[in-house]
Amino acid sequence: MGGSVSKYSSSRPGPYPRTGYPGPTGVEGPYLPDTPYQNPTYAAPGPLGLENRGYWTGPDVPVLWRLVGNLVNPVFPLLGAVPAFEATWESPVFDLRPDLKASSSAEYQAAYPIFRGGAFGAGGTLQIMVRSGDGGFIHTIGAMRVCAEEFAALTDPTTLISISPPPVGAGASGAIDVTSEFYQGNQGVLLNFIPPSNPVRYWKTRLFFRFITVGAARPPVLFSQGVAQ
Repeated sequence: MGGSVSKYSSSRPGPYPRTGYPGPTGVEGPYLPDTPYQNPTYAAPGPLGLENRGYWTGPDVPVLWRLVGNLVNPVFPLLGAVPAFEATWESPVFDLRPDLKASSSAEYQAAYPIFRGGAFGAGGTLQIMVRSGDGGFIHTIGAMRVCAEEFAALTDPTTLISISPPPVGAGASGAIDVTSEFYQGNQGVLLNFIPPSNPVRYWKTRLFFRFITVGAARPPVLFSQGVAQ
């Protein structure tokens, strides 16, 4: 250093001089203790992370079954039409780009901010935990089907449309079927969903449960909870 002492680093143990220092663009600025760059270069601790990530935690809620009529269980068709139950769990609408200020959503404030962390959806996740409500195992082979459906909008969180095949009705054969995750005989299932990439800004996910009784079986007692970041 040619005998001089840099105002950005020093051989002295401190305190460091409260002067200007390089900002995120490398241009010297004034000392601002509340900014992410309040420490001189090479000082410890280093600057805080620049990325502010949103975080949403939903409540642990029961899966509310409703009787929808009599259906034929495709695994046991010889039983004929038997009582069938359905239920849904739905996430809130998420804002995948809360860093964007100009949007038609400004007047609605209808979305929870989460940040994808990248231009192609990398980083952001929605995790849904479905657990047994009676402490037993989730064993639903041949009785329950669980599907996921995603919804998205480019600019307005109040106009989301389905971007995946629905679990019932036309196109249901292409639905996102996650039933196999419930075949393991475990007490809970953790489902992971990654938001779509640009230009989608608003997004949500819905789980669809269908339980077709076998004999005197009743729908399992289940609870669902979601976390997104």
